[in-house]
Amino acid sequence: MAKIDNAQLSVTQGGNWFVFTLDWRCSFVPEETNFVFDTNWTLMEKDVGEVFGGNDDVVDSTVSPHVHSAHSDVKRFKSVDLNPPNPRVVEFRDTRQWHREDVDTESGGEEIYANVNLRNVTLDSFAPMGRSNLLNVSP
Repeated sequence: MAKIDNAQLSVTQGGNWFVFTLDWRCSFVPEETNFVFDTNWTLMEKDVGEVFGGNDDVVDSTVSPHVHSAHSDVKRFKSVDLNPPNPRVVEFRDTRQWHREDVDTESGGEEIYANVNLRNVTLDSFAPMGRSNLLNVSP
């Protein structure tokens, strides 16, 4: 069964902008290497266990010139096309920017992570969601 491995989120800051880079790997069983898949990721801010509780926040980017959804563009692929020598493993990297005002969802530091999605388009099913490491960010 397809799965997401080793999702690693990193961040650099330049002035008011945070640049988040996510590296992740999708793994497949041999029968899936010719199937069509979609993958993308969402930037999240951890709230569970906070004073007011609640669900984790989806972090959209609302400040120009880098306005975009928290959800990255979907990458559609067949693993056999992206990595012919070893179609059982495909690696991805995506980099996007957020303004500090968007990352600053509560007082104090923020705990940021990424959720990674993998959908088997051929069978119309989803692999278990992947989750990256947690980053402490101080906007």
